Amino acid sequence: MARKPAAIDLEALEKLAAMQCTQGEAAGYFRVARETLNRKLRQKQYREAWERGRLTGRASLRRRQWKKNSDTMLIWLGKQYLGQRDRPDEDDQLTAFEEYLRMQKGERP
Repeated sequence: MARKPAAIDLEALEKLAAMQCTQGEAAGYFRVARETLNRKLRQKQYREAWERGRLTGRASLRRRQWKKNSDTMLIWLGKQYLGQRDRPDEDDQLTAFEEYLRMQKGERP
């Protein structure tokens, strides 16, 4: 006797993906083997629901980070988006020091 097809609701799958659940966790939710979920995700409609959910979840997380606006979060965002870092390169420090010395001598930059 053949098994009945796994019942994986697209809306629930998208919501699980939005919560950034792993495929293993989603498979557990649907009470199917991870391999079964992987086979379903090869089908366009399931793959699109999974990807749409993942992207929605990431956007939601990013939105909450921006709203939080704490010093720690602003530092992290500066590092991620502005290329800022904790320690400047030695070349940057040398240039700033040389500029300071020139200013002390009365030279213009």
